Amino acid sequence: MEISKYSRYELIKGVIQEISPSDKMHGFISAKICTMVSNFVREYKLEIVTGAETGYKLTSNHDTVRASDMAFESNERLKESGIKRR
Repeated sequence: MEISKYSRYELIKGVIQEISPSDKMHGFISAKICTMVSNFVREYKLEIVTGAETGYKLTSNHDTVRASDMAFESNERLKESGIKRR
């Protein structure tokens, strides 16, 4: 497989998979959900919300790394990763 710097990829069960871009409606809904969850998380000081393109390792030994449209990381999980909130 030829890797392009202009494409998106995810690692699924140890295999690099090219990911097609989402359509406009998907992006619109994703942005709305991310905004609502982010506002809630900020209000209750639950920690952080990340947007698209943030890779999360879901499994090991045939690694799977996915880039979700949005993700929430709790205070406990954030401490485990060593990231300090600013």
